[in-house]
Amino acid sequence: MEKSRSIYKLRKSLPQTPKRRSAVLQAYLEYKSPTAKTVRQNMFHETPNLKPVIDDLKSVINSLKMKRSNDARAAVNVICASVNGNSVQNSKSQKKKARILGLPIRRLSGGKAIRTRFLSSAKSSWTHTDKKTRSDSLSEQDKKLAYNFWLLPDNSRPTCNKRDVKRVHIGPKCYSSHMVSVLEKLQTDVYLEFKKAHSEIKMCQRTFERCKPFYVQPVRPRDRHTCLCRYHVEAKSVFKSCMNFRKRISENGQNEFPVYDHIDDLIKETICDHSDGNVHMDCLNRNCISCGVEFLKLQPEENDISDDAPKVQWNKYEYVEINGKKGKTNQEIDIC
Repeated sequence: MEKSRSIYKLRKSLPQTPKRRSAVLQAYLEYKSPTAKTVRQNMFHETPNLKPVIDDLKSVINSLKMKRSNDARAAVNVICASVNGNSVQNSKSQKKKARILGLPIRRLSGGKAIRTRFLSSAKSSWTHTDKKTRSDSLSEQDKKLAYNFWLLPDNSRPTCNKRDVKRVHIGPKCYSSHMVSVLEKLQTDVYLEFKKAHSEIKMCQRTFERCKPFYVQPVRPRDRHTCLCRYHVEAKSVFKSCMNFRKRISENGQNEFPVYDHIDDLIKETICDHSDGNVHMDCLNRNCISCGVEFLKLQPEENDISDDAPKVQWNKYEYVEINGKKGKTNQEIDIC
């Protein structure tokens, strides 16, 4: 009762507004009197200065929370789980703690579920934070096979606009860029052809579409405006005529001289294998001693340059003179 009466007298003597009351009490605690010193010791002896600990946690979180690796995500999950015990949950100050640590409140609150799984199992927290794989999950080899199937010339092609570049965010201020490729057909048709070519792989259409490269997208109206490059069209015409000629002179079952379906397949035979995607300039300029046109196998009929050799015909473009208006002669390019 004596303490209660003293508190009542103290409350009556303090100012009325909360701001002024706190200012008076703070000023009293800052006095160098033995009573104020004893009050400070009783208030802070069980709760020491935790600022260094919080600063260390913030430095670790700031260095890991923007990384995309599994180890960094697991480390942040462990920190969220360690500061999400029963005492923290009962305090009901999640927003303030998230602001202090520099984390989204949803990610900090998700540490409770991780902590529950960790405390109810004998495994370490690192095992729980790693992404679990299903027993029937696809192998990396099958995923790579589906990835490459999207890039076949029959399924997609690069656009003619050099500004069509697609990029994806892979890390803090780090992007991966690639030229845009458009689909030549519907995604369902591509999936059906994949199932027909690889019937031994069990893969649903949604999983197959998730394996699609990020730079492959459906065709847009502006992608249909392709350039009619003279050199490209003539090269395709020559390639098609030569392959038809090889079909006529080749014997049945002869695999030594294959008939190629695309120009890309013919280029791969005359250039070094660069599976990593980096092609050296020496190979492109035909200065490499390990590859070149001379390594392409040709049949005797294809090497025959005599007058009696069979002829191969193809189309090409030439400039022709056309009579214009007012008696003027104009030059136009035409196929012949």
